[in-house]
Amino acid sequence: IPWILKLIDRKVKWFVMVDNLVPPPHQRPGFWFRNFIPYVAFLLGELMLKKADGIFVLTNFLHKHYKEGDYKVIQTGDHYGIETQIFKGPVSEKAPCYDALYVGRLHEAKGIFDLLEVVREVVKFKKDFILGVMGDGEESIKKRLNEKINSCGLRKNIIFNGYVVGKLKGDILRKAGFFLFLSHDEAGSHAVLEAVVNNKAVLAYNLPAYHYVYKKEIKNGQMVLFKKGDFKGIANFILSLNLNENEYFHKLEDYTWDKICQKELESFQK
Repeated sequence: IPWILKLIDRKVKWFVMVDNLVPPPHQRPGFWFRNFIPYVAFLLGELMLKKADGIFVLTNFLHKHYKEGDYKVIQTGDHYGIETQIFKGPVSEKAPCYDALYVGRLHEAKGIFDLLEVVREVVKFKKDFILGVMGDGEESIKKRLNEKINSCGLRKNIIFNGYVVGKLKGDILRKAGFFLFLSHDEAGSHAVLEAVVNNKAVLAYNLPAYHYVYKKEIKNGQMVLFKKGDFKGIANFILSLNLNENEYFHKLEDYTWDKICQKELESFQK
């Protein structure tokens, strides 16, 4: 609708907030045609955005993408905010504790099946290893996941918590050993940001966006990147991981939405 209004009346001002990019279907796991539809929609959207008076982005990765495409892009900051309140106060004893944690949608593109392969390698040497999973997805995906878990004998090693929000979500993340996130494409990932801000080590695939958004964390070793599909390499790293070896010093107050919104408001006023 804004695009049509812009065509009718050039005086109409149209500004857009963009949070993510959609990669070509061959770069994402899963059914090709299912990946093809959102990619076509994304390309159509990119054409329409040429008419926008400004595209607001929050990461260097997105700024570079749109700048190279000769769009009118405005960067309002360098990271997103998080719901800091859920990560404060005493951690509940009732919150489960896991060696590793994944938070996100249950979908092939999010690397949920890759997680199973990594856990399968880890438990060959550490049988009591447990991965906690927070998130939900389509029933067909959950059915396939459960079938794969049963066939691999990992029922005791992968625990599904469903979609968790609020203080319980924060407590589970704070108690987890490290964050395991093998998504195949990201522009930054809010789940990864929450883990980073809570000073958790993050193991992820080597995606271009991370080198812009989490440059400091990659340099200091908080984020460790691996080639896609390197299940044994990731498992070997997990088995050798010493969580007491490094300390990270992110502060929750630096990531409040109040601060992020203030930066955006200042960008609107320029």
